[in-house]
Amino acid sequence: MTTVRECERIIRDAGYGIIGSFRLPGDAWWNEFYEPLEAKMNLIGDQYADNPDATTILAMTRKEVALFREYADQYGYQVFLLRKPA
Repeated sequence: MTTVRECERIIRDAGYGIIGSFRLPGDAWWNEFYEPLEAKMNLIGDQYADNPDATTILAMTRKEVALFREYADQYGYQVFLLRKPA
């Protein structure tokens, strides 16, 4: 992870112009991504209980959901609208 300012520097260093940017609100990620993901994991967890790779992936994904739940106010997802180099 990095800061918005650092992302902007990387974009400009690559020759792109920044038309605009915005941070996606946490509830958009929660309502549209993490809640459905969590529900799906709860449905398939038992189905893959004997698959070590699947249980590892599910555990890592559950950890990601828990981190977002606890720290969503401290990080987020920034969207950038860019202009191609001339």
